Amino acid sequence: LVVDLQQVPETPRDEAFCSYVALHKKPIVTLDATQDPRFHDNPLVSSSSLGIRYYAGTPVFAKGTNQCLGTVCIIDTKPRPKEDPLEGHTTHWKESA
Repeated sequence: LVVDLQQVPETPRDEAFCSYVALHKKPIVTLDATQDPRFHDNPLVSSSSLGIRYYAGTPVFAKGTNQCLGTVCIIDTKPRPKEDPLEGHTTHWKESA
């Protein structure tokens, strides 16, 4: 499934998964958002138009600081298995950004 981002131009901060990443300044991986107490009631999860199940995100910091400039994430409408194939790669994202 490919989502046209023009159809989802922005997300309210109180609904955005990335807000948790930016606030806590650490990567978050949610294998099934319907089972995660932080997100199971989120409209982005319960909505039939988007229905997020999997989320992996990491903060992007200003070089040499602890200032979070934003986030990079992967979102899917299908849950991932317990053995997350992306585990460990969020550190690489952080270092690459």
